[in-house]
Amino acid sequence: MLERSKRSPTKSERRVLDAAVGFRRNQLRLSLRRGLIACVVVFGPLCLATLLLAKDAPTWLVLTFWSALAIPFSVWAHITTRREIAAGLELLEGSVARDEADIVRVQESAMVEFEVIEDEGACYAFQVDERRIVFVSGQDFYPSAKFPNTDFSLVHLHDERGKLVEMLIAKHGVKAAPVRTIPAATKSKLAVPDHLQIVEGRLEDLETLLAA
Repeated sequence: MLERSKRSPTKSERRVLDAAVGFRRNQLRLSLRRGLIACVVVFGPLCLATLLLAKDAPTWLVLTFWSALAIPFSVWAHITTRREIAAGLELLEGSVARDEADIVRVQESAMVEFEVIEDEGACYAFQVDERRIVFVSGQDFYPSAKFPNTDFSLVHLHDERGKLVEMLIAKHGVKAAPVRTIPAATKSKLAVPDHLQIVEGRLEDLETLLAA
């Protein structure tokens, strides 16, 4: 079975969002302090080395020189970091305000696993009914204690403009074992579909279906 639906986030899903919002707000509050620490870490040793090597140079001149570089760098780094944190916080707060989760539920009768090629992420093909195969792939799907699963939901939390903010995996079944694993050498020759793309057919014919 492959089913798409919408619902309000559960308490645990809201806690994930609330924790992420709190973390971002804390980052925003500490951004100036961290910027100053980074400035000292970067420019402090350079200033000290200059004082040791250029012993005849006036101390005030060395300090003025490095301050003229460090202050603009600190301001730029602080503004850039603050903008990035604020943008992430805006997305999270938008998702909280939207209060809606987009669900893709997968119940499989069989599954084929693809060997990972470099760092492209895990990849699975799930048979969801007699004639449909859905592909699940990406960095979020490496095997764990309960994934891949015989029955799971991908919970997508978007902001008010529809931009994906968070993706969670809810496991309802038991750990699934692949009926077979396609080697990386074979996978590299196949036209493997994108994440959540559906292909008509059976897993027994997968290599033929995906022949490039």
